[in-house]
Amino acid sequence: MKAVLYSALTVCVLAPAHAQLKPSNERTLLINDTLASERLQRVGDSVMVPIADVAKALGLTVVKTSKGYALVKDGGANQVEGVRGKLGETVFDGKWRLTVTNPREVPSYTLETKTATDYGLINPIAKINGTTYEPKPGYRLLVYRCEVKNGQKSAQQLWWYQSDTHTALADASGESFPPILTDIASEAFQSKPLLPGAKLEFNLVFCVPTSANPRELVFTLRTVADKGSDVRISLTDPNLNANRGGKKR
Repeated sequence: MKAVLYSALTVCVLAPAHAQLKPSNERTLLINDTLASERLQRVGDSVMVPIADVAKALGLTVVKTSKGYALVKDGGANQVEGVRGKLGETVFDGKWRLTVTNPREVPSYTLETKTATDYGLINPIAKINGTTYEPKPGYRLLVYRCEVKNGQKSAQQLWWYQSDTHTALADASGESFPPILTDIASEAFQSKPLLPGAKLEFNLVFCVPTSANPRELVFTLRTVADKGSDVRISLTDPNLNANRGGKKR
């Protein structure tokens, strides 16, 4: 069952001229004389209204932040810092939706697509045999399944060139490790154009020291022209995490 987030509605905060309870039905909210919600609930002296209903009526988007939730203009979530989530949860920065699942440690990884690679990053820590990659002694491979969905009103191309992004695994000791592979069909570190609502599924592959204990995955959601924003995914769930001591899949 999907959880519904409610906020307390104080009519004077929204201003009497712009928001009011419909007199004939206290379960109905009007904003600017337009129906905003029919799911109001009275709790004591407060009237509760789903924040998603209010956001939709105002042309805004609900974005999860490190401190709770924020209502932002579509495409304006770069004003909201620290968009955070956890494994299996979809987070939205106002432009892109990201879901990270299926963390696992593997002995080797074979590319599923023909993708752009940075051999200067890979050669010191992994062995390359055609399209198969193996960690060198002292390292291990971690793979995360990612889904990115275009939440904008026009076609966009995801950009992941390393020097332009902060995508990495963050270690408990403060170290960070960029991915060695972003398994998306590409020759220039850029996805094909994604129409509004279209999604892109791919594996993100890291080669980290065996002593590393990743706690967070940072992912930069951006295009080549827009520097975008960083989303942080917590990896601390012991039942899902590919960390040492966690369950491997």
